[in-house]
Amino acid sequence: ASKALLCGNIINKAYKVLSCYEDVLIKKQFNLILNKYLVKRLIMVITLLIVIAIFFSSSLFIREIKFKDNNLYDQRIYNYVYNTLDKKLWFYTLKEDITTINNNLRASFPNYAYLGVSRNSSTLIIDVELINIRKEEQKFEKLPCDIISKKDAVITGISCKSGKVLVNLNQYVKQGELLVTGKLSENIDVYSDAVICGMYVDYIKINVNKIKNSYGLTGKIKGKLNIKVGNNYLFNFEDYYQNQRFEVNNIVNVFNLINLVNVNYYEEGDIVISYDYNSALNYATSMLYYDLEVHRTSPLEKILEIKLLDSTENSEEFLFKFAVKQIKNIGIRTKISEN
Repeated sequence: ASKALLCGNIINKAYKVLSCYEDVLIKKQFNLILNKYLVKRLIMVITLLIVIAIFFSSSLFIREIKFKDNNLYDQRIYNYVYNTLDKKLWFYTLKEDITTINNNLRASFPNYAYLGVSRNSSTLIIDVELINIRKEEQKFEKLPCDIISKKDAVITGISCKSGKVLVNLNQYVKQGELLVTGKLSENIDVYSDAVICGMYVDYIKINVNKIKNSYGLTGKIKGKLNIKVGNNYLFNFEDYYQNQRFEVNNIVNVFNLINLVNVNYYEEGDIVISYDYNSALNYATSMLYYDLEVHRTSPLEKILEIKLLDSTENSEEFLFKFAVKQIKNIGIRTKISEN
């Protein structure tokens, strides 16, 4: 019996030792598998998920707004586009689709020939095209004349080719005051050719219809690459829209023989524009800038400040009244004074 008990104790101890050894082996094997396979694959999976998240975030979210040509930067347009974004935590998304934004932009800023937004990954690119106003040169007999002021203003710029200037910079002049005379002497009268710029405040009323029908660029645009060899294009131009115009921009030029070009196709058609208060106000403000460009006679002319004084509306239109501080050519020609 004692021998049997001793033998049993030995077997039990041996079992415990073997069990501990087996547990150690199992733990080592588990750690080996965990480190060699699971951890590495887990890191790969996490990395892949991060890459996918970055990819989709660049496609879904907006990180930057920039102008295609920084020389044409307009803070009003930037603010307008920025307000089309919806902020969620640290991310920005578009409230509307690009076509709707383009239509609203063109409706709100008529002082540009073309205005549109395109998207390149997470960047919104604003494309601006200035109105090319081709003024026909007036051909008339240049009779001797004076130049008088059409406004009460402070003189800010003087450019005179012929005639005698009678005012100085920073001088205050009244409406009707003589600025440049063509009477050089008792017997010599000349045509006064001068631009006299003055700073003044004008009060302007602008009406904006709530519904406007027009024909022009709809805001839809498609781009396609093409290759130009000499004067010929490798691929035919496409008819993406029933009515369209296109613009060709060079990308790469090789020895002036081969050009890689980008062709932008712009849709033209009937446009029905509906204005609310904010878009009508933008439109009215833009008309002030449009009027400046249409009647520009000097690069010194500019709008300094615009203040909205009053606004009313009825069932058909909005009416805005502005105080516009500006620098413009204040001279108008008249017959030579006998005095």
